[in-house]
Amino acid sequence: MVLCILSGCETFGSGPTLETKARRAEAERRPADALRLYTRACGKGVLSSCLRQGQLLAEGLGTEKNEAEAMKPWLRACDGQVAEACAAAASVLARMPEEVKRAQALDKKACGLGRQASCVEWALRVINALEGTLNEAPMADKEEYGRAFSALRDACGAGESRGCELVCTKMEGRDADACRAACDKGATRTCHFAAQSYLSQEKRDFKQAQALEERACEGGEPEACLTLARLGRRGWFKGVKPAVLAKRACELGDCAAACELGDAQACDTEARRLAAKGDAEVSKAYAVTACRRGLASSCSEQDAEEDARVEWMRVVCGVEPLRNSSEVSGHERLSCPRCPLSFIGNDARAPSLGEVAEGSFVEPARQEAFIALDGCEGYEFSGSSRGTFGRRVLLAEVDGQWKLVRYYPTNAPSFMEGAVLLRTVDGTDVFFSDEGSGCRMGGCSTALTLTRVTKQRIEQRVVLTSDYDEERWSWSTPTVGDDGTVRVMLLPQQEEGEYIVEWKWEGDTLSLQRDDVTTSKQRGARTKLVDRDWRPAPSFD
Repeated sequence: MVLCILSGCETFGSGPTLETKARRAEAERRPADALRLYTRACGKGVLSSCLRQGQLLAEGLGTEKNEAEAMKPWLRACDGQVAEACAAAASVLARMPEEVKRAQALDKKACGLGRQASCVEWALRVINALEGTLNEAPMADKEEYGRAFSALRDACGAGESRGCELVCTKMEGRDADACRAACDKGATRTCHFAAQSYLSQEKRDFKQAQALEERACEGGEPEACLTLARLGRRGWFKGVKPAVLAKRACELGDCAAACELGDAQACDTEARRLAAKGDAEVSKAYAVTACRRGLASSCSEQDAEEDARVEWMRVVCGVEPLRNSSEVSGHERLSCPRCPLSFIGNDARAPSLGEVAEGSFVEPARQEAFIALDGCEGYEFSGSSRGTFGRRVLLAEVDGQWKLVRYYPTNAPSFMEGAVLLRTVDGTDVFFSDEGSGCRMGGCSTALTLTRVTKQRIEQRVVLTSDYDEERWSWSTPTVGDDGTVRVMLLPQQEEGEYIVEWKWEGDTLSLQRDDVTTSKQRGARTKLVDRDWRPAPSFD
């Protein structure tokens, strides 16, 4: 009798089962008969028939479409541990705002039953629900977020391409393996991210990066086309045609960046698009640029006033800068069309120490301009990645024209308020700084770093690394005494006391004097003293 219940037979041991008859009816295109037979088999406990009954009801085969009725056999099968039924029910509930939590629970169950696609759906719902609010979320939600991300990684490892794609994009390309796996499975956007990982290595692999960017560009990713064009102009990529790639990027929707690369028609297209949106000021900047590049249809009466500042900004922006007034001082300021903040500039031959710390090298016998574009979210300067920080650029006057010499991201290395100057002698500046790499799910990591800036390069050496629970610990700002003693403290948030690390800076040597931290047995903080060799700082050429 047990066999009869599982198989759906009408009488024990006689004739084909109900489910077999239902499948035959489907094959013969008799959906109404198939639905009737699946319904009977489901009523007798055949869970695979419950799954198919729900699918016919949801698709409107053999009856009117009725997702509410489909939920009943699906939930019955889900209770019987049929992962596909749990996933099917979740897909319907997810479209109802009041049922999202229930859909999430069903996807989580299907994931636990081994359905990797459901792991991806569940993880995505958890991550999206907490995105932007994770730091303020309760610890239980943070732990769930961690489990969700782990499930995404597991799904990726099991061959679920969407899992790899989400790991890659949610981590903004920082997981190179996931990006490459997703790229190999046809997610062209992740090919661009994978290429960036090859460009960010200490020894850049230009050949691999170019191959991946070409796949992404062909697949419709405008940023990949733009990167190919920029690095082709620098000579890093071989055999590329920047003008063709700029046009391709414009066709894919990024005419503003294509204009900055020199495509006059892209400038005109962007000007018309902005005019249609009613953004007359920015539209004019692109039209002026198109005109300057020889596109007569974009020309009108232009302001003939010229000065060095405008020329600087044309070089930096790639297009005509915007002119507006400071609300505070009333003075004119200039900005790039895609950058909301104005620039800071100086025309000194020797930038100040602070500017040198940001990466501007003094090159005598050449007129220089040091430009800072702070907070230009997403603005492209590096040629190999889109930044979310301000950028510093060094310009030089060559043969009567201003040329862009170098780019420097302000976060590599970062000289913030926490940096202390240890030495300035013989053209070499040495700084000690806390290079924090951010916090995630309550856990933080940081590195205490020595940085030396010479006329030729910036180098760094890590002296201590740590991982800690930000709710229980925090690092103090480094300080340096008159005798060269460098001190940092790991401070507990929930109790009295402090854990101190001290070094002594003498000549070119940093020697450890005191270490309360690495010997501590306290939970929630792990530290390690290191003594790495000097390495080039992660700065762009």
